[in-house]
Amino acid sequence: MFKKILLWSCAFSMLALCGFAGSDSDRKAKAAKCYGRIRITNIGADYRVKKVSIGADLRVEIVKLAANAPGRWEIVEFAEDYSVEFVELGEDFSVEFVTIAPGVQ
Repeated sequence: MFKKILLWSCAFSMLALCGFAGSDSDRKAKAAKCYGRIRITNIGADYRVKKVSIGADLRVEIVKLAANAPGRWEIVEFAEDYSVEFVELGEDFSVEFVTIAPGVQ
């Protein structure tokens, strides 16, 4: 009995740690809202984001001006629209940095 309880608690913990953040549409909806002036932080961010090279929820282009559409980020130190923390596990959505064709995938 104890082994079953331990096994289930371990399995549940692994799901929580591995980014069981909801459905694909939930992830893409969050990603679509994240654009504009973005501050990168290590703690207390609005969004927890995982950097990937393929299969991202959001393709991000770093811009100096006109960060006015999903996937267009202007990196700032203050007066941000949103803050982002880069993580390996437990992300809200994933991003791929690109130079063309930013947006939700």
